Amino acid sequence: MKKIILIVQIFFLLPIIFFIILISPFRTVKIAKVKSKLLGSLAISLEIYLSEKKNGNYKNDIFVWYTDKIISNKFIFKKRKEDIFFLPGIILYPLHIFFSKIQFFEKNIYYKLKTNEKDKSKKIIYEKLKDTQNLLNKYEPFIKFNQKEIYEGDKFLEKNCIRKNDKFVCFASRESFFRNEKINSVRNSNINNKISAMKFIINNNFKTIRVGRRTKDEIDFKNDNFFDYSKSEFQKDFLDLYIISKCNFMVSDDTGINELATIMRKPKLILNFVHFKNIKNLNDDFAPIILPKKILCKDTNKILSFKEIFEKKLFDVNTIEEIPNKYELVENTPNEILESVKEMYDYTQTKKINFPDCNKEQFEFWEMNKSFFNHKPEKIIISPHFFKNNKELFVTT
Repeated sequence: MKKIILIVQIFFLLPIIFFIILISPFRTVKIAKVKSKLLGSLAISLEIYLSEKKNGNYKNDIFVWYTDKIISNKFIFKKRKEDIFFLPGIILYPLHIFFSKIQFFEKNIYYKLKTNEKDKSKKIIYEKLKDTQNLLNKYEPFIKFNQKEIYEGDKFLEKNCIRKNDKFVCFASRESFFRNEKINSVRNSNINNKISAMKFIINNNFKTIRVGRRTKDEIDFKNDNFFDYSKSEFQKDFLDLYIISKCNFMVSDDTGINELATIMRKPKLILNFVHFKNIKNLNDDFAPIILPKKILCKDTNKILSFKEIFEKKLFDVNTIEEIPNKYELVENTPNEILESVKEMYDYTQTKKINFPDCNKEQFEFWEMNKSFFNHKPEKIIISPHFFKNNKELFVTT
């Protein structure tokens, strides 16, 4: 039935197809989709596109964009519409599918289709999440706040004890509750494991804000220099972005909210990292340090090396239920998080990371990562403290 509807839609869109063919010798019309239901995609994919456009990459191209039915952040979408032309998906989706299936029209697609890894019969729309030309460092954020928005954002922060010149760090933990997931994602974590790190930040004359939406987990921490925005009754899409735009850096799990930091050019420390297969999508300049989870073999009561994890593809899954019963996913400990936050704090002060006798080993580990996932990051490193204390987990032979 869906195929029949698609064919009918394409039939009615034939005049547009003929028009695109007619002007193709002079201008190329490109169809592009943003996965707007995903916060990270809505944020970073369009920021990369705007950077490429400003860099002069698409001088002879006319871009027309469409979205999912769901918009994860309506404020960001409103701002994007100031720079990008959108049309309804009911018009552009059929064109996208049609153009993707005919080689002649490949030039008319910005994000191509690729085979779904789980269901080979289905196609999914690929999107650009990686700034391969390092343009984010070249250009300022494309989302600009007007005077009214700045006034509203600063007033909200001041009302919650964050004054204009205060330095602060944003903390977040991924929960299934936010997206009403029925699964237990391998990326989820307990916010309370970050309390020691929050105390360290506060002791260094910074303030801390817990960001996120509709969080279920309560945090067992109260301090005059800590504000739990995730539990605030005044949450709104605008504030989600504005707060992060003002922080010094962010500490979070591997989740979409991280990309709000990236588009505002704020560095982030990524905790509880699992999906090394997707590290190619991280923008190195804004994710200098990651801290991975571990996996325990219950039969031997030993932690697996990362080589063993990669070989067994235990980090390739999305849910804890997909991990065989003999293995257990081990979340970052409060001390591991504390030490990595200390490293991130030093990095933001000096723009340097101290390698405690593990530079060569880190290089070898990333070479091994490349052999499994065909990618080696240019600048991202494993938390040096974690690496040094767990060297046996990073063996490459």
